Amino acid sequence: AYKETAWTPEVGVVVKPWGDHLSLYANYMEGLSQGDTVTDTTAANVNEVFEPYKSQQFELGAKWDIGRFRNTLSFYQISKPSMIKDALTNTYNDDGEQRNRGVEWTTAGELMENLRLLGGISYLDAAYTKTAAGVNKGNDVMGIPHWQSNLGVEWDVPLQQGLTLSASAIHTGSMYADNANTQEIPSWTEVDVGGRFTTTVNNRKVVLRGGVDNLFD
Repeated sequence: AYKETAWTPEVGVVVKPWGDHLSLYANYMEGLSQGDTVTDTTAANVNEVFEPYKSQQFELGAKWDIGRFRNTLSFYQISKPSMIKDALTNTYNDDGEQRNRGVEWTTAGELMENLRLLGGISYLDAAYTKTAAGVNKGNDVMGIPHWQSNLGVEWDVPLQQGLTLSASAIHTGSMYADNANTQEIPSWTEVDVGGRFTTTVNNRKVVLRGGVDNLFD
């Protein structure tokens, strides 16, 4: 068990140089997170839990409204410690560093009455910037794709008050399954469909929901 405290400052600024329809912003923040746990069963210090660590995030972005749609574009960088393995002692420590740099665009709004759209796309470069003896330095972080995108739609059925149908498509780009970047998982796309029905039962509002995840298996 452990008990740790830390100062985690946050500062941000928002300006609207050309009216309320466009906002430019910048922020910096630090976060305190639970320390990682060694899960490698072959390591001499398996199950060791490291102390909490602090991450740092910088972000620049813009938000703007264009009629029925609101858009957000952001650029960000997040740095945090990561575990590295000492081959001589067969133990892990938290002296490594992982840096995530990315850009993300999201949009949400109404295409027409009763028809809403929500979507976005992001590019993320997650790399190891500090490693044991420089091994795998600069490689992609395992399990994190470069590209991700999603598109969702909701339709309020005009002939049936309270009934809303929805569908979404989520695309995940390829990613590596090991730190050496020799094993790659291909990209995939998942389609989900669903609906909800809002009604009243005994003077109480009731919402019934149903859906199918990964429709095409």
